[in-house]
Amino acid sequence: MISIAGSGTQAATVGTEHTLGLASLPTGVYELHVDAAAMLAGDTLELALKEPVIAGGTVRRTAFSSSTGAIAAPEIKIVGPITIREGGSASLKQTAGTGRSYPWELRQVGG
Repeated sequence: MISIAGSGTQAATVGTEHTLGLASLPTGVYELHVDAAAMLAGDTLELALKEPVIAGGTVRRTAFSSSTGAIAAPEIKIVGPITIREGGSASLKQTAGTGRSYPWELRQVGG
């Protein structure tokens, strides 16, 4: 079973990390899907799933993807699936180029 933990379109501000969906996810298995078709030469996009190793610990990257330049097929970038401990999150950060808008969906798998 797949349920949608969050979705939308994120207008990226270059240099700003944007949290996608809940700032603190419940424990589960997640996949982050982002439509990166809007990227052009000079753009760099970072996607991450993050979690603390122990309850209440520091939230750090667990799964990470970085893409640069115009995207050739496949244009949808997927991070995961990965088990995220309670308190985890998903993020999108454009680090270079012109800020673009990215449709995204955070899927919770199983349960």
